[in-house]
Amino acid sequence: MSTFNKLNIFTGWWDVPLTDQGRQEALEAGKLLAAAGFRFDVAHASVLKRAGSSLHHLLDGCDQPYIPVKTSWRLNERHYGALQGRNKAVLEEDMGDIVVEWRRAYGIRPPPMTETHPHWPLISLDDRYRGVKVPESESLRDTAKRVMEYWESDIVPDVRAGKRVVVVAHANTLRSLVKNNNLVRQSWVTAVACGLDRRGHAGLTISVPKLTKKTLDDIDEAAIRNVNIPTGVPFVYDFDTDLRPTGEPDKNGVRGRFVGGCAIQE
Repeated sequence: MSTFNKLNIFTGWWDVPLTDQGRQEALEAGKLLAAAGFRFDVAHASVLKRAGSSLHHLLDGCDQPYIPVKTSWRLNERHYGALQGRNKAVLEEDMGDIVVEWRRAYGIRPPPMTETHPHWPLISLDDRYRGVKVPESESLRDTAKRVMEYWESDIVPDVRAGKRVVVVAHANTLRSLVKNNNLVRQSWVTAVACGLDRRGHAGLTISVPKLTKKTLDDIDEAAIRNVNIPTGVPFVYDFDTDLRPTGEPDKNGVRGRFVGGCAIQE
């Protein structure tokens, strides 16, 4: 849980720290993964400090603080444009259902962040984004595009090499992976992703035999708005040899299962 999560504020690319609760949640998630037998060879994270801090505490919980870490802005949370820094409940009260559409719909962007926004200069001039065209606003589709570019360019090569991968990112990053995760044929591997959402960090654990080009759950744009992965619990996919998920789908078509008995939140 970040400081903005605690205050129910749109965070996006604003670089806020974790709370004490968020750090403890990350540590406990790592312990849960260790108890389930997970070991990792490499980690990937966004460049936002709440992801880096979560990864640090998660790896402490796994007793694997020594593995190499790769970071990228492409794993950042969705950019919420002009909504960043605004209280979600107050906005919904003032503006009604359009705020829900901005948050949950797949292809709708919130109003853009302009140069007059208080966050604009600190984000646009940040050295982490040197050479990057910083977005003014993003839909979930926009977020998915950059996340999947990083998946193909950086994570898939690790998977192809047989490495066990942990990805620490954010709520909308994980929603993008659930809807759009394209994988490449390779031997049995395990990839785990744990990210942050409004309450702390969520988990996505992908157990992958014989990876092939395929979407995990082929969730359509209407259904993905209902998918909200709960925090702090790894989420597991099991596949047959043709990379078809073998679990029973829930009402949104998600076939993953949780380590710890949680369920997809709506």
